Amino acid sequence: MPEPTYRELLDQKRLESIRQMLCGQPRSCADFIRSLLSTTSTLTRLAYTIDLGTFFDFALKELTCFDAKTADQVTDAEIARLKPRDIEIYVDYLSLYYRQTGEGTDEQRMLKNQTYGVMRKLSSLRSFFNYLFRTQRIPANIATLVPLPKKHEKPILLLEREEMQNLLNAIATGEQLTPQQSAFHRLTQARDFAMVMLFLGTGIRVSECVGINLEDLDFHSNALLVTRKGGNQVILYFPQEVADALQAYLAQRDTVTPMPGHEHALFLSLQKRRMTQRAVEKMVKKYAMLVVPLKKRMSPHKLRSTYATNLYHETGDIYLVAEALGHADVNTTRKHYASMSDVRMRHAAASTHLLCEVPDSEPSAETRVSPAAVPDSPMSIPSADSPMPFIPERAAGAQAEEPITSESREQESTHVTDATPASVEPAFTAQAAEPLSPPTEESFAVQETEPHSMPSEKPKVMQAVTSTPAATEKMDDTQTMQASLAPTERSLTAQGAESPIQESDTTPEEQPIRQALPASSERNPEIPPSAENLSRRPLTHRAQAAAQRSQR
Repeated sequence: MPEPTYRELLDQKRLESIRQMLCGQPRSCADFIRSLLSTTSTLTRLAYTIDLGTFFDFALKELTCFDAKTADQVTDAEIARLKPRDIEIYVDYLSLYYRQTGEGTDEQRMLKNQTYGVMRKLSSLRSFFNYLFRTQRIPANIATLVPLPKKHEKPILLLEREEMQNLLNAIATGEQLTPQQSAFHRLTQARDFAMVMLFLGTGIRVSECVGINLEDLDFHSNALLVTRKGGNQVILYFPQEVADALQAYLAQRDTVTPMPGHEHALFLSLQKRRMTQRAVEKMVKKYAMLVVPLKKRMSPHKLRSTYATNLYHETGDIYLVAEALGHADVNTTRKHYASMSDVRMRHAAASTHLLCEVPDSEPSAETRVSPAAVPDSPMSIPSADSPMPFIPERAAGAQAEEPITSESREQESTHVTDATPASVEPAFTAQAAEPLSPPTEESFAVQETEPHSMPSEKPKVMQAVTSTPAATEKMDDTQTMQASLAPTERSLTAQGAESPIQESDTTPEEQPIRQALPASSERNPEIPPSAENLSRRPLTHRAQAAAQRSQR
């Protein structure tokens, strides 16, 4: 029978702890833990068992809804009596509580939970109540009515390159250590240096590091075999510096005789046993406090974050970093390099200027430049001898502007009418062989009284354009539109602008508006032609509707 591996032995110990703790908990807790066998690891189930034990210890001491005296006697009916207020009291209890150190002793120790600890225990309780509600053992899942604490994101803590070098130097030399620490340092210097180099060179987890065996190393290809959290094994490669540190430690390790059951362990403690995760964490923190005393939360996992950040800065490949760290989701890898390093913060601080630089002396008269000497400057002032600047409105042949009057507007419109536009010239030339038909009196009357017709100074262009096919179609459309006018409008067209408005030509609804119109057709020189045409326009449907409403 093959010898069990380190992970198999660890899982066996965790299963024994789970079964021992479930003996003192309600039967529903054991059913819940068994439902997680196929989806979770032994470490996850152990964490659920510990959290449920903490809740029922609190419920028996602080709540009155339970009739049972011990946790293993609690039934589903008693659990169904819990209210959301009881869960809120439990959340407050987690911030500070006491627990006995062992069975048969009255000694207690004080325990505290920060935000992440409270969130984990409340999440475990939610999963437990969700299982009971899903299996119809309780009528409602009251744990979901209590919100989780607000999560505060912590910045990613890592080491800069200079801090990394100082940490390795502190481990190699043992400076700044106390006399007691220096005595142990002489025995563990090679092991500690190789272990920290392995963290910074491969980014493995602390659980993966303590589980490495001697058979998992291959110095020909500088690779090692590690077992990930899920149980799958992968091959990681390390640089030559890590290989040199490992070989130096192995030379010392060969002189040690391990305890039975720990012969294959790579890293041994002073007790000649495989090192535990807690021992590795204490070792890293001891050296980190000498180098970076302000970073009090330094741990092996922070060295893993340092490796991930350095690897991304060197390669720029996030998928390679995720593969090296063993992350199933790339988004988990992003936070290892997205945080701003101290180097960038120092660079940003050096680039910030609060005071403007003041020159020691004013510029001399030779170097001082006047605004008038700069042609393109908006403050330049032309001198008497300088030429006049070019202005588009005053180019060669341009005249001074004159005030616009009604006579000048009529002359301008006559000038524009006599000149044939460039766009009309080809069409007029093509039809030059055909004689122009003289307009009839009816067409003149329509053009004179049409509200949208052009002024009287433009008959030549209108007659010339109407001789073209496109203009003929336009005139046909105009005549069709004029033929659809109301009878009252036709009577106004026939009488002309000089005849007064008759009461018989209008409907009763139009009389109040028609009376407001001017009776004389003489053009007022103060009113432009466009305003006069507007006064002659026929009533629209909206105006007729307004007049009808006023009569009502």
